[in-house]
Amino acid sequence: MANSNALDNAGRLFGQSPQPPGNYRPGIDDRGDFRRIANGEQGPPPSPYPLLNKQDEERAQLLIQRLVALLQNTNITASRPAYNDPHQWSTPVDLSQTVSVPAAVGSDIDVITFYAPPGRSIRISGYGVDVDGGYTYDGSLLWSVKKNGAFVETLGDWGQHRGSVVKPRDTFILLNGDDNDQITFSVRRAVAAGAPSSVSMCLVGWSFRPRFNYEGTKRGITTF
Repeated sequence: MANSNALDNAGRLFGQSPQPPGNYRPGIDDRGDFRRIANGEQGPPPSPYPLLNKQDEERAQLLIQRLVALLQNTNITASRPAYNDPHQWSTPVDLSQTVSVPAAVGSDIDVITFYAPPGRSIRISGYGVDVDGGYTYDGSLLWSVKKNGAFVETLGDWGQHRGSVVKPRDTFILLNGDDNDQITFSVRRAVAAGAPSSVSMCLVGWSFRPRFNYEGTKRGITTF
């Protein structure tokens, strides 16, 4: 017996649009009606002007029952984009390197260079630097992060202690493997020093497959 408070979904599916009663509960009452239709307990209502002949109506009813059964066994889920949080199928990116920077003023030393692999995208989520020997981060050493040879905005030639290898500073940089994107983390001596400096640097993040729904929304279009 159909719930008298529910919409007659069988009628709606076969071309009728009854008005819902005042105490109608969207979704709650509908599920019961659809379940009864799927189980064959509730068929389409008689109509003085049927939209389908008997044979087509039976086929439509069978199709509806199978679609409802399919929906009953389907879980619809939503997740944050794959570039926002690492997913189960993501691969960590944890790059670190230590280099000895000469005491003399010099050009950029590319300490970390990394290409996004084909078919995958990379989210760089953090970076950090450390200098041994009581270095005061006075600007005599300058760091930069480049994407495809161009400075990432606000990450060109800085001298402050922005994050460390142990606790990287947050950032948001996307690389696309299909575009052969490259990221480079560099350091250079801007002011001469009395001795070389041992500099440690790191980039962290994860890779993901942007064209597969199991890793969430594809990719952002407003990021660098």
